[in-house]
Amino acid sequence: MRDDKGRFVKGHRANPETEFKPGEHWRPRRPWWEKGWLEAQYAEKSAGDIAAEHGVTENAIFFWLHKHGIQTRTISEARKLKHWGVSGEDNPMFGRTGEDSPNWKDGRSVELRVLYNNPEWRALREVMIEQAEGQCAKCGSAENLHVHCSDPDGGVDAHWLKENLVVLCRGCHNWVHSRENADGEYLTGGGGSAG
Repeated sequence: MRDDKGRFVKGHRANPETEFKPGEHWRPRRPWWEKGWLEAQYAEKSAGDIAAEHGVTENAIFFWLHKHGIQTRTISEARKLKHWGVSGEDNPMFGRTGEDSPNWKDGRSVELRVLYNNPEWRALREVMIEQAEGQCAKCGSAENLHVHCSDPDGGVDAHWLKENLVVLCRGCHNWVHSRENADGEYLTGGGGSAG
């Protein structure tokens, strides 16, 4: 009930059919609000799976896990529950190299992930860092060193030529590939110095 100025009158109730009763909530109850239900679900599924099934965010499920005091999994425990897809010959990408690779561009396949996991490349990387005396060619840092190929358009083959390789720290390596490197320093095609 309102007074002549439109203000609610203290002590007068609104419509008893629409007012909230003790113990009620304005939103419909969600199953994860119940500790027992959430514990049972979380024992078998990840928080992400529970969230996806009910159309909420993973953070919403984590909020209720913490609110109920339910112990969450470590990252390694969570990874064991995840479905990582198929491997080996069952994987549709198995054996797709060269022209069959979706990364095939301009008559060559840029398969640097395979290169960087190659033991021979790792040995070459160590040799390059040793020759650079464990320091970044740009800033002299000895932290988090990368081996950068100054001819990125040369494909995988260019990464095997020592004259194309230069040791850079992570920060300088990121800078080389950024827009801030307007002169193309450490990039053969950019007109700057190649290391």
